[in-house]
Amino acid sequence: LGLAQRYLRGFSELTRQPVPERALQGWQSLMRWDLDQALAYYHAHPAALKLLLGGYGGMATRQANNAFNRKIGRSTYHRLNAAFHMPSLRDPVQLFHVNIELTDAILTLSYLEHGRLTDELTEEAHRASVAYCRLYLPEHVELREEHATALAAGAPVILRASLSEDVEAPAS
Repeated sequence: LGLAQRYLRGFSELTRQPVPERALQGWQSLMRWDLDQALAYYHAHPAALKLLLGGYGGMATRQANNAFNRKIGRSTYHRLNAAFHMPSLRDPVQLFHVNIELTDAILTLSYLEHGRLTDELTEEAHRASVAYCRLYLPEHVELREEHATALAAGAPVILRASLSEDVEAPAS
C-alpha cells in the first residue's frame, strides 16, 4: 500500500509540468496529453503498472487507487477550467471520476491480456474517455486568453489546478 501511495503521488506531480501548445487545442487534446503523461509514467515505473492496473496490491491498494481517482476527477475539471472556459456542470467530480475509472478499466484490460499497455487499447481508452465526456461537454471550448497570450509569446503554460492533497490509506 505504501508503494502504491508513492506512485499515486508521482501521478500528482505530472499536473505541474508545462503544457505544450498542441495539448491546448481543445479539452480533448489536453485529456490526450494528460493520458500520454500517465502512460509515460507507467512505462517508467513498471511496479506502478503491476500494483495499480495489475491488481497485485490487493483490496487496500484498489481502495487507495479509487480514492485517488476521485481526487483526479476533481482536479481534472479544475485543470480543464484553468485552461478553457468550461461550462458549469452539475457534478464534475463524479463525471470525471467515472471517466478516470473507465480509462483505467481499459488500460487494465490491456495489461491483463497483454502484460503491457498496447497502443490499440491505449487509443481505445482515449476514445472511450472523449466519447463519455462528450455526453456532458460541448465539442469546442475557448482557450483562456492568458494562455493564448503566453503561447503567442512563446512562454510556457502551467495549469495551476493540480492535485495537492496527499494520497492517504482508505479508512478501515
